[in-house]
Amino acid sequence: MNPRFWLPILVVSAVLALCLAPSANADSFSISFIAVGNGQYNYGITIPANTDVTFLQNETIAFTGLSGVTGASLTGDLDIFFTVQSFTSSSVTFVQSLFPTLTFVNLGVNVPFTSDTFVIDSTAPVGTVDWSGTANGTLNSGTVPGPVSSGVPEPSSLLLLTGGLTGLLGWRRKRIG
Repeated sequence: MNPRFWLPILVVSAVLALCLAPSANADSFSISFIAVGNGQYNYGITIPANTDVTFLQNETIAFTGLSGVTGASLTGDLDIFFTVQSFTSSSVTFVQSLFPTLTFVNLGVNVPFTSDTFVIDSTAPVGTVDWSGTANGTLNSGTVPGPVSSGVPEPSSLLLLTGGLTGLLGWRRKRIG
């Protein structure tokens, strides 16, 4: 066969393969829900296979939309590298404050790696909460199960409902009687 015929096909194939092949996005990570129990919600940083994630000093990971938070802590190696920057009853922020740069490297072939845990203390029931964080200036965000309010109606709503039902009952009695 004529090489002039195959050369353009090989070049186009190589360009398409490079453009269409999935690539690992450096500094992308996610937060994984690990467990809930004894009033503690546990989360880990999940790093995709064959990638690394670099957290610069003072970069944060924040959980928002929470309810009833009474404390926050870290376990294992995360306790060394991150600290609790702040927490309120509805949000928690962790910050990487130990090193100018901190790199998690995952050399596993096609196996994501999940770190030790961020711990959020709350007795609120499980719902969906938001998280966001930066790694080397790249914003990552998502949702995970977490403590949210139980949706108890406020007293004025109950008063309106009771008044409406009483009115309907009175109207029905008047119409029947």
